[in-house]
Amino acid sequence: MLRNCCLLFLLTCYFLANSLNAQTFIAPSIGMDFSKLNEVENNGVFFQVVDKEWNTKSLSFGARVEQQFSKSLFLSLSGNYQKVSFDSFELNFASITGHEYQQVKAAASINYLIFRGLHVGTGIGMANIIGVYPLGPGGKSETKRASKIRETKFLLSAGYSFKNFLLELTYWKHQKRIGTFEGLFLVEPIDSISFSVSYLFKILDRNEKSKNKVRCPRI
Repeated sequence: MLRNCCLLFLLTCYFLANSLNAQTFIAPSIGMDFSKLNEVENNGVFFQVVDKEWNTKSLSFGARVEQQFSKSLFLSLSGNYQKVSFDSFELNFASITGHEYQQVKAAASINYLIFRGLHVGTGIGMANIIGVYPLGPGGKSETKRASKIRETKFLLSAGYSFKNFLLELTYWKHQKRIGTFEGLFLVEPIDSISFSVSYLFKILDRNEKSKNKVRCPRI
């Protein structure tokens, strides 16, 4: 059901964009992600996250595509990569001092320009956790704790663009974990807040041949 809704959302946006005098932008991005991590209660192995709430920080690198519908409405598609590490311990494994995992996020959102440069948006996303490894005094363990973990997300965002630069703040609210889990990952579904900086390049402008141009709100 969720997959069908996501597909319908993206197809609707695609056909809407192609039916208008639209502009398309692409942008590399870099940012900081603050994750809210909490252990699963009564997990049976006395696992505990030390850096609780919003204390887990990680750099993110990615890219985004923006498709303008009108002067005030545009679609954004984004993806980013993170390597996340957090302090934790397990009563049965004194040598474990933390855990590390890699994560790839993807999102699609509809955004509305409140006034020149400032926008708000909402959308859907997916986070794919790729490999969870214990950390110890000797570094990362070769024993993988978990893999193939996927979480669906609901997004709220606000951003400001100045010339070609875009600053954006996004709240990722978990919905549920889906798919097949391999191994042991004793952390609750993850919420996060991310701050990113992007540089926008215009790659397509359908207004160039139109007499009545839609002025780009992004630059």
